[in-house]
Amino acid sequence: MVDLKRKLFGYSSASVRLLLTERDAALDRASRSASAAEQRAERLSSELSETQGRLVGFEEELDTAVKLSVTLTTDLERAVAQRESMEAEVLPLRRELEEVQIELRDAKEAMLGQEEQLRVAQAGSASLEERLRQQAERLEHATAEAAESRESLQRALEERNSAPSTGSER
Repeated sequence: MVDLKRKLFGYSSASVRLLLTERDAALDRASRSASAAEQRAERLSSELSETQGRLVGFEEELDTAVKLSVTLTTDLERAVAQRESMEAEVLPLRRELEEVQIELRDAKEAMLGQEEQLRVAQAGSASLEERLRQQAERLEHATAEAAESRESLQRALEERNSAPSTGSER
């Protein structure tokens, strides 16, 4: 700041004018600074109001999210309990299924064994059928031979009966 220069009867007018000019400039700067600060305060106040409004919205969203979280937690706990209950119900069913699978496997093995026995029996049956066929052929052949022999014997008897008797037969 400018120092006022003294004269015999007061201060010099140039120094007073310079001082007043500097003072006016400082006041002008202060006024502009105050206006800028006021505008800034208004802007910050507006931003604060907006931020507070958003904060209220966020708090409402947070309350909703907390309620949803509680609901979802409850639902999750219920689902876990249901799952555990189902697992408890499924365990005996799994054991029963394993037993049935074992029974099925045993039944299949028994069936395979019976099929093998059936194949063996069929093979034996085929062998017996062949032997019976052969015996039937032999029997037919023997029957045919017996019939021929009978016919031969009958002819021989007829010839003997029809031949004149000689005295030596008496």
